[in-house]
Amino acid sequence: MTQHMKLRTRRSLITLILVLIGALGPSASTCRAGQITPFGDFVILSMQCYILGEDTPDFPAGTIICVVDPFNVASFQLDLAFNPTEVQFLGISYISPYVQTAPPDLSRLGDGLLQDVAGMSSISPPPPGDVNIFMVGFRDLIPGSGTETFTAFASSNDFINGFDTDTGATIRIGSDNIMAATVTCPEPTSLMLISLGILGVGGLLHSRLLWSLSRDTASRQWLMRPRRCSAS
Repeated sequence: MTQHMKLRTRRSLITLILVLIGALGPSASTCRAGQITPFGDFVILSMQCYILGEDTPDFPAGTIICVVDPFNVASFQLDLAFNPTEVQFLGISYISPYVQTAPPDLSRLGDGLLQDVAGMSSISPPPPGDVNIFMVGFRDLIPGSGTETFTAFASSNDFINGFDTDTGATIRIGSDNIMAATVTCPEPTSLMLISLGILGVGGLLHSRLLWSLSRDTASRQWLMRPRRCSAS
């Protein structure tokens, strides 16, 4: 094996270690779906799901949190689907500077549908980039199953008002041009066991490898980017 191939193999192993270390942070586990880049008047939603590791002002520890974070959003109205036999809706928390503009439709929670979650940025211009706009909390009715699946989507009356960071123009994007994002919330114990196993292998790597990677700024930045799950 050439020196170049050895270095690529070692970098791949380091990538796995760093990604799995990130899964062991305070929130216990995280999974993410969707892309954050709008394509003209077409948007692919982005959503992440994690399990709270400690109490917060809005939700208790152990709550499953779904966070929706599209790209360059001025205002929005979106829906969220879930399995009501696996989770129970607890509430919605809008993430500053986004605030609620109208109450959500809770009439179909028993069918696993949270409808018309509407909000807008309270500042102008809105924050640019991939920004969290609201989170939804759920009680896990089957703790540890790792099968809880959530989908953020736009029904016929939903929309996203995006904005152009260069011109300041606002673009209204209808439901037909908003692609849904689906995540399955990961089971923390499995991720922890996998992480510990790979960390054990990683411990065998020579410290000289870490030093050589630290010299490569581009590679180091690439390794630290958050990984995303596939959008449905």
